[in-house]
Amino acid sequence: MDGLFVGEGTLLVQCAEEFAQTGGKIAGILSHEPRVRAWAQAEGFALFEHPEDPGLADLSFDYLFSIVNLTIFPHHLPVQPTRMAINFFDGPLPKYTGINVTSWAILQGETEHAVTWHEMTDKADTGRIVKTRSVPVAADETSMTLNAKCYEAGLASFAELVAELKEDRISPVAQGTERHWYDRDKRPENLGTLDFTARAESLSRLVRALDFGTYANPLARAKLWTGRDMALIGSLSIETQPASGPSGQVVALGPDSLTIAANDADVTLGNLQDLTGAPLAPEGLGLTVGMQLPSLPPMPEQLAEAAARAEDYWRQMLSQVQPPQSPYPVNRDVGDGAMTAPVAVDQSLTADQAAAGLLT
Repeated sequence: MDGLFVGEGTLLVQCAEEFAQTGGKIAGILSHEPRVRAWAQAEGFALFEHPEDPGLADLSFDYLFSIVNLTIFPHHLPVQPTRMAINFFDGPLPKYTGINVTSWAILQGETEHAVTWHEMTDKADTGRIVKTRSVPVAADETSMTLNAKCYEAGLASFAELVAELKEDRISPVAQGTERHWYDRDKRPENLGTLDFTARAESLSRLVRALDFGTYANPLARAKLWTGRDMALIGSLSIETQPASGPSGQVVALGPDSLTIAANDADVTLGNLQDLTGAPLAPEGLGLTVGMQLPSLPPMPEQLAEAAARAEDYWRQMLSQVQPPQSPYPVNRDVGDGAMTAPVAVDQSLTADQAAAGLLT
């Protein structure tokens, strides 16, 4: 039994190793991710970065395994598997389809999730299901922990799938009709800003759904709007007593947390950060007990999605930003010979005026 593995991430590596350990032959690895490519090179597997790469068309394999692969479909390849192309999806098809479905499952209050191995077709996430495994969603689940559970369930179910493929025991079944699509650019309401007119449990789900730990956050950070400043929220706990005041009223301030009344209960916000990611003490927000926090007007969904579409571009551009350098003095980059010259001014200058004066 031969397999071509397409995609990225350590789950692809783990599944490929499981496939080889059970007697499968890895025909090749198609990936652009450096970690996967380094592993494949070290193992001596045929390695490809693009479907057009020389040699890929010469391969022969029974199965194509697509794992964490969002761009390459079987019709993009110059050669097709002789048996089936199978894709891993970190959600219960067809109820959750698209991107970031673990986060949306938490936001929707699901108590059970699933991972799915399904037949690949020309349309994403629509093929027959060949293997699934349920994943429980805990009351304190975050996107990071649910993603980890799906990783483990994906690897465990892949081992079972390989055994069934070897014995020709798979029985693909058509997907059901309840289908909800979550686009890559879909974002939570107001980009994750807390609305304290909502129930406390809803706010908790929002904060947990947007908690990816140390991993890249593809959606948004949970945020608090004070009417003047925006703060990032790392944690939210629900107090046992009913709400102590009207929704949005500041109930208590501590050295590293603050408590605010939600619709039905008080909630305590912790692990506060400013928009640069630096730790932020509640007193730095200028809040006082009894203050009423304003609500943000609803952001149009089209505007939120437009901002989401621009994220990759601005992330790339901002990562390449270099501070501007004055053209004077000529020896600015030379330690020896640099000179300073005092400049007297008879009135205060704006930043733009000062910069213009230095550059003239």
